[in-house]
Amino acid sequence: MSEKSTINIALEHEKELKKAKSLEQARIKWQKQKELEENKKEDAINRKIAYLTFDDGPSKITSEVLDILGEYNVKATFFVIGYLAEQNPDII
Repeated sequence: MSEKSTINIALEHEKELKKAKSLEQARIKWQKQKELEENKKEDAINRKIAYLTFDDGPSKITSEVLDILGEYNVKATFFVIGYLAEQNPDII
């Protein structure tokens, strides 16, 4: 059995350094992701949220409601009735 050459030792050392660097980068990425998730949770806790639903439409004022919601970038859910949707296809 021959001893490892200096070049082989250096190559193995370089390989280990790359592996350690890769692991450290993965750890940093994971840590940043974890911090982002925690910040999102804190933001969600400190915010007030309301869910808007509009039922049995569309109606005469649906277009106005949509304009106001759009103006304030507010999301809402609309539950429509089939025959009213057929009568107002431009709103749907």
